[in-house]
Amino acid sequence: MMLEEKVLGFIRSRRKGALQSDIWKKFGIDSRKCSRIIANLEQKGLVYKKSEVANGRRTYRILSRYGLLMANDVIAPCSGCTEECIPEYCVPLSRWLSKL
Repeated sequence: MMLEEKVLGFIRSRRKGALQSDIWKKFGIDSRKCSRIIANLEQKGLVYKKSEVANGRRTYRILSRYGLLMANDVIAPCSGCTEECIPEYCVPLSRWLSKL
């Protein structure tokens, strides 16, 4: 698994996202490399960041754009669905759930 995927998984695993400073410490990378990874994820539309002060220092909180609506980078079929179905029998939903 690529480092970018690991970082995205780390961010998604936290309900309130992750501080950018915690990300670079967790993965043993410097802040510059972490910034590049976050910028790539932002460019792909997978995360966004909010400015925050933690321990008296300015940092960013990195949050997932999709959270639980994503499985293996596939958006849940129910988002935007207009069909009136029974979820237990919905084939697209079943396929998506199997990816979780």
